[in-house]
Amino acid sequence: MDNATSYFRKVPEKIYVAMPLFSMWFGSVLSAAVLVYVAFFTYVWPLLLVYIVWIYTIDKDTCDRGGRSNTWLRICYCFPRGLNYFPMKFINVAKAPLNAKRNYLFCCFPHGVMPLGVAGAFLTDYGGFDECFPNHIRRLATLRHFFSIPFYREYLLSAGQCSASENSLNYMLSYPGGGNIVGLTVGGAEEALYAKPGNYYVVLKKRKGFIRVALRNGSPLVPVFSFGVIDIYDQMSNPYLKRLQNYVKSVTGVALILPIGCGFLQDWFGILPKSRPITTIVGDPIEVSRIENPSQNQIEDLHSRFVEQLEKLFNDHKHSYVRDADNVKLIIV
Repeated sequence: MDNATSYFRKVPEKIYVAMPLFSMWFGSVLSAAVLVYVAFFTYVWPLLLVYIVWIYTIDKDTCDRGGRSNTWLRICYCFPRGLNYFPMKFINVAKAPLNAKRNYLFCCFPHGVMPLGVAGAFLTDYGGFDECFPNHIRRLATLRHFFSIPFYREYLLSAGQCSASENSLNYMLSYPGGGNIVGLTVGGAEEALYAKPGNYYVVLKKRKGFIRVALRNGSPLVPVFSFGVIDIYDQMSNPYLKRLQNYVKSVTGVALILPIGCGFLQDWFGILPKSRPITTIVGDPIEVSRIENPSQNQIEDLHSRFVEQLEKLFNDHKHSYVRDADNVKLIIV
């Protein structure tokens, strides 16, 4: 198959990828535009006022109480073709099945420019998650301030997302009877700034809040690694841009990134992700005993154990998914 034919064959799949991707990237901007239009150019602004009052009073804590996933959105027709574009795989290599009566914190790395590996697993019904963990409900945690944006918050909640605040994680992980899995991209926006093809950097050295939450709830930590997610985008970088990115990140919590992906009809420039395999590997749970007020030594000890297991997961599987694997190391910053 020549290159031209290959590109045109990929166009429908790129459209299916673009639909949810643009919703994630530009959903907040579109929501703001709709808000302004309804408020100033229609006669239904009283309904908008009621909605605004509702989301900031009655419904403001929904994102901290597990959200409200919508099955229809998770089975959206665009997802299977979108997952095949890369393609994406979700593989559980744990030696034993998860206990249906316990809650688990899945700690996902790396973030990449976009955390599409974990998004494909957690936010759709086609990623293979339910086949691996049929006895658990899944939620993917993200920044809480996204849930303050009218309309956009409804999309996030329907997709199966919840707040990454400590209150939210405690609520999900302390749920009586278990059955919850919360996915958390621990490195977050800061880790996205390191994302470049071939660079396996994870932001973890100073990230210990998730350790404290796990100890307080006695929730096992599960290392999750997405191979290939850093290869779907390159990004523009220079010293001045880096300074601006760090400033924006410190103020807003959001990484200002200029991604270099591909377009609909070519593969060298654009904002769509490149077609590169993404394989998300789920490792063995790290057992955690419940400690109401963990000491700093207990936090440091569990953190060290987690780092060790994450490095082991990477090294055990990198030869299957990383080019020149012998010369590629996981760098923890």
